[in-house]
Amino acid sequence: MHHLWKDAPPVIIDESDSEVESLPQALDLGYAGTSHKNCKGVFKGIANACLLAKRRRENPSRNLLLSGEDLCNIAPWALLQDLAVQATLGIESVERNGHHYFAGLSVFPEAIREPVLAAHTDCFVRSERGWPRLDVRDGRLKLGSVNRAPFGLTPEITVTSHFQQNDQS
Repeated sequence: MHHLWKDAPPVIIDESDSEVESLPQALDLGYAGTSHKNCKGVFKGIANACLLAKRRRENPSRNLLLSGEDLCNIAPWALLQDLAVQATLGIESVERNGHHYFAGLSVFPEAIREPVLAAHTDCFVRSERGWPRLDVRDGRLKLGSVNRAPFGLTPEITVTSHFQQNDQS
């Protein structure tokens, strides 16, 4: 593909990478890369990032990329874990819009919302209605607290105790 079209934009396989062999095959066919999602497998994402780094060293003029996507995962668990992995893989551009569909952490009890907001003041802010939401500014998130936390998660949250506590009140 990249051999036939001068100045072609990079085209990735994205949803077509069901197998570990998918990216190497796609690169050989001329595709420029793939996307990472935690649901596709964290170790697969690491392997793909390593393969792309190797191929870049072998052919520095070729525009290869690993993009990121996870459209509907929400905080506090899935979103923070995904952001931690995306940052570890060096992915700066992640298609993410679940925060537009869901009202931040409004579905969780106060005992979960407040510790997350306190631990991640760089990437969460209190909404006008009082619940924490992502603090997206110019399409960017600050991830210092996520990158410092074990696999993105601080504080440690025990779901059953918070929900049982909430049910008893």
